[in-house]
Amino acid sequence: MKYIFAICLSFYSWYGHAQQDPAKNGINFLKLDSWQAATTRAENENKLIFIDFYTTWCIPCREMAEKVLSKSEVGEFFNANFINLSIQLDTAKTDNTYIKKWYKDANFLKSTFRINSFPTYLFVNSKGEIVHSIETNFDKKIFIERAKAALNPETQNVFLQREYNKGKRDTAFLSLLIKSSQSSRDYDLITKYTNDYLLSQSDLFTKENLIRIGRTTSHSADVGFAVLLKHPEKVDSLFGKGYSKRQISLIVFDEEILPIVRINGKKKVYGPLMYGYEGEPNKNVDWRSITQNIERKYPDFANSILFDAKLNHYRATNNWGDYCNEIDNYIAKNRNEADIQFLNRHANTILMVCEDKKYMPRALLWSKQAIDMHNPPQPNVLYNYSGLLYNSGKKSLAITTMKEAIKQSGGKNPDYEKALKEMESGDW
Repeated sequence: MKYIFAICLSFYSWYGHAQQDPAKNGINFLKLDSWQAATTRAENENKLIFIDFYTTWCIPCREMAEKVLSKSEVGEFFNANFINLSIQLDTAKTDNTYIKKWYKDANFLKSTFRINSFPTYLFVNSKGEIVHSIETNFDKKIFIERAKAALNPETQNVFLQREYNKGKRDTAFLSLLIKSSQSSRDYDLITKYTNDYLLSQSDLFTKENLIRIGRTTSHSADVGFAVLLKHPEKVDSLFGKGYSKRQISLIVFDEEILPIVRINGKKKVYGPLMYGYEGEPNKNVDWRSITQNIERKYPDFANSILFDAKLNHYRATNNWGDYCNEIDNYIAKNRNEADIQFLNRHANTILMVCEDKKYMPRALLWSKQAIDMHNPPQPNVLYNYSGLLYNSGKKSLAITTMKEAIKQSGGKNPDYEKALKEMESGDW
């Protein structure tokens, strides 16, 4: 089976060229020999470094290069105020000598700055510290206005952190610091600053505070954890039903269960809602002992915590038999909570991750239930059902279902159309 996203070689060539040789009046991305050369030049010219991090497969990267970065008004501002770099963070067969020269530094910067989404736009000082970041925006004026904030020392993240270390704690300052710290991608610091902010609040249930709690609570010691635990309905009203339960389950897993189910287990955070686990899975887990501990500490949430923990472990150990058993048991006991999203999510896991096709028929049943819950069926549900049919040897019905997925997508979906062609040719 092939994943549904691919880019042709001509696109690789075009994008690498566009990023390194922008239009005449756009941003002038300098072709410096190394990151050291960039920081040295920034120090000599007393300027910040603006970095456009991109990949060859990134469609928004290409669109920003065409619609924003190559425009004269954008180039005029950025060229006057910054040392501009465009750095490719993947590799392609068509990479030229200059891009290859940057491979080592590109990997270093990707790791140092925790780059996990593209495009990423950072402003870095000559010491290699992130002082500001901006998001993708196809409005040229807004893109420039947001970049201007990088030039104000009093709103730069490094300045605000120094003020914090000196003891500054007023709520307006903390609010600004939290927002600024998003650019540094130090999520533990963001949580720390948010806890300080919430401790200063007389009412934790304002919309603003509930949003902060929902977005940043990541430890049982955080101020927001008690709100998730005792008032889940308040957070769920803003983030959706079951959000608090999922966050509690995740936090408890990280603190109570991860050290047991993985040898030297660690969680690696790549970004908001983006994380992975390190450490060799422990194949001899005492689930009885874990269950007793969780039921004692979190009786109201124990079932969901243990359910999520077991699925995580079974997936990590490729124990797809027990994974499917857990899903089947959950569906039998919690029919009202086994909604379309639940069924489709776990059917997709079997489709995309499980390499043993004998489990496809079980996931097919979940997928079929999801299809029957909505009329007409949702396109993404149909896509998963089609893939499961194909992997179960039912090619003809898989093709028919994929055509229906395209139809329910409005008659056009490049990813689904590509999958259909591959199924028809027997190469999916």
